[in-house]
Amino acid sequence: MPKIKTKRKSVIVTTRLTPEIKNSIDQASSQEGISSSEWMRNIIVKELRTRDLLPVTYILPEIDENPDRVKNV
Repeated sequence: MPKIKTKRKSVIVTTRLTPEIKNSIDQASSQEGISSSEWMRNIIVKELRTRDLLPVTYILPEIDENPDRVKNV
């Protein structure tokens, strides 16, 4: 799957959890093959989208003027 250019993640949000919740997050993220940080970020983004609190972003593909040449993005 091609990488999508996104804004750089540079802000840290800190929260305290019980060890049981942290273990559950680690288990869920491991089952999905992603880091616990990425798993929590996905949950947060999903909830914000549900509440219509995130802007809609459209990503358009780059089009090469020369159709004979393949461009790696």
